[in-house]
Amino acid sequence: MRSTFTPKIDSHVRGEFLDDSKYWPIFEMAEKLGVPIYLHPKGPPPDMLKPYLDYAALAGPMLGYGAETSLHAMRLICSGVFDKYPRLKNYPRAPWGGAAILDVEAGQTLARWV
Repeated sequence: MRSTFTPKIDSHVRGEFLDDSKYWPIFEMAEKLGVPIYLHPKGPPPDMLKPYLDYAALAGPMLGYGAETSLHAMRLICSGVFDKYPRLKNYPRAPWGGAAILDVEAGQTLARWV
């Protein structure tokens, strides 16, 4: 029987991104269970906020969520997490509730260029 459980993880924790290997057990378990992980966007972490401060709305759904989630997805690709867990299903959340599907095969190709 296939699970309908999908863990939702905020895209950064106290300014730390999930590409840090201390968070990889999360991805290991998701791969083992065959469940996707949704990266839920947050505003940019504190050390990235300065360019948004002139127009506070930019840090939220208008721009900040998408920019932060995109950066996080690229950090995961470059970290090698998809090479270590090739069956991992990861869906970063896009602003306005849409799911931007991260193509793992494309991510692995891109990581070879980095």
